[in-house]
Amino acid sequence: MSKRLFILRPWFWVGVGAFVLVMLAGYLYSMVVSGVQPVAIFDIDSKPTGASILWGDKELGVTPYRLEFDGRLVGELKLSQKGYRDIIKQIDIEPGKTERIRFHLMKDTLLVVNSKPQGANLYIDGDLWGSTPCTLDGLLEPGSYEIRVEKFDNCYGEITKTIELKSSEELVLTSEEFELPRLNLLTINSQPLGVMIKSGEEEW
Repeated sequence: MSKRLFILRPWFWVGVGAFVLVMLAGYLYSMVVSGVQPVAIFDIDSKPTGASILWGDKELGVTPYRLEFDGRLVGELKLSQKGYRDIIKQIDIEPGKTERIRFHLMKDTLLVVNSKPQGANLYIDGDLWGSTPCTLDGLLEPGSYEIRVEKFDNCYGEITKTIELKSSEELVLTSEEFELPRLNLLTINSQPLGVMIKSGEEEW
C-alpha cells in the first residue's frame, strides 16, 4: 500500500486525534500533580503616579505597577513619595483573582487654625477655605502662605499672618494668635435716605 493511500484512510486521522487528546490530558494532569496554581494579580496605581512600591523588604518599582504571584498573594504593601505620607496596607488576594486599587496620597502637612471667637472666615492666599476652627490635613503643599481670619458680623475685625508650612510638621495656630479685635458700631441715619457717607476721601 502506498504512503499516500495510508494517510487518506479515516482511521489514520482518528488515531492522530486520539494521540493528541492523550498528550493534552497528560499535560493537564502533570500541571495538577506538580501543584501549579492560578495566578493572583494586583494592579497598583496612585495619585500622583510615581510612588515607590515596597513589598515586604523588596523594592518592586513605581506606580502604576502589576504584581503577579503563583497562588495566594499575601503580604504588606508600602507606597512612599517625597512630600506625601506613606501608605501601608495588608494585601490578601485569592488565587485566580485580580484586584485593582488606586491609592490617593496625602501631602505630608497638617495645618490647624483657631480663632477667638470661633466661626470666623478662613482665607488662605485670598481663597476661602472654611471657618474656624479648621483642620487642613494633607491638603496643602509645604511652603509660605498668607492666612487671613475675619468675622465682620457681630462687629469683629480681621487678622492677617504669614506662615511657613513644612513637611512632617504639625502647625497649630491658636485662638490667642487670632483673637479678633472688637469693632465699634456706628449707625448713621439721614433724611432723606440714600445720602453718600465719606470719611475723608474714602466712601463708606
